[in-house]
Amino acid sequence: MMKKILLLVLICLTMGTTYAASNMKLPPHIEYRNYGVYGILDYTHYFTLTEVDFLPEFSGFNAWNAVLGFQIRKETAIGLGFTYLSEPSGGLTQVPVFVELRSHLTRDRLSPFTVLSVGYSFPTGSYSGGQQAVSIETGGVNFGLSAGARFAINRNLGVNLHVGYKMLSMRDVRVNDAPLTPASDEALLLHNITVGVGINF
Repeated sequence: MMKKILLLVLICLTMGTTYAASNMKLPPHIEYRNYGVYGILDYTHYFTLTEVDFLPEFSGFNAWNAVLGFQIRKETAIGLGFTYLSEPSGGLTQVPVFVELRSHLTRDRLSPFTVLSVGYSFPTGSYSGGQQAVSIETGGVNFGLSAGARFAINRNLGVNLHVGYKMLSMRDVRVNDAPLTPASDEALLLHNITVGVGINF
């Protein structure tokens, strides 16, 4: 008798679950736009892998990025952007300007993407503390490669997460370790791992 009751309860639960599933309203499928002008604003942190002898406390940059571009189709978009790279001392603060090639692999609500960027960095800051002074006299080429995922809130607005690699070169960094000694000039190449979050619109 107990087995029959359990079997009846199981049949009722199965039928109820099937009915509920068939009548459940799933969220609408969203296709993100795949043509036209686009913009991106994001914050990225650069974890610098290169040791900088003259700034021993330096470990990376805070980066604010802005991009304006044109989406040719979902697989191809070309944009022009700039980044404000700041670090606590200010000696290596700079503004890279770059061209990006962006590829979204689908138009679905959740879409993976890749970004390739190439540009040039312009120096903006300097550092002077104690007996040391540091400034970028001449910037250099920057190169980046990143991958991530975009989540569409609606057809024209989304958020994204991404990780990647960024190379920054400075052709002439001036370092002066004492007031009465000549400043030394050296080239600096920084390798960085990047992690960021942004808004697509």
